[in-house]
Amino acid sequence: LSFCFFDDQLPYQYFVNQFGGKEPQRGLAMVPKRGLDTGNCEIMRFLRLTQNAMEPVSFSVPRKGEQFQSDLYPDTCAGRASLKAKEWLGGNNAQPIMMSLNPKDAASAVRAVVKDSAISVSS
Repeated sequence: LSFCFFDDQLPYQYFVNQFGGKEPQRGLAMVPKRGLDTGNCEIMRFLRLTQNAMEPVSFSVPRKGEQFQSDLYPDTCAGRASLKAKEWLGGNNAQPIMMSLNPKDAASAVRAVVKDSAISVSS
């Protein structure tokens, strides 16, 4: 797996990082952006399935400083439906509910809470 950065100007493509495992992979699953470590400038994480294990594979952009990098983390889908099924089946459409990945905005983040084997979602 290789990671490159693309730009509008020459040379257009910059190599950033790559990963090579010893075992062949059986499958990959991508972790949603809201599950990334923004403090370490992680921009992508896969769960790599091999014959005997599931391994996280992380790609980070090398940056100095501990501040939130807003250019790497625009608002992202909150993972919450913006319409009820009945509304969607009725032909309605709506923009997705977005959330900030900035840790300072964590109070407004969408959270899933498990209580007594029931899951409730709050924002």
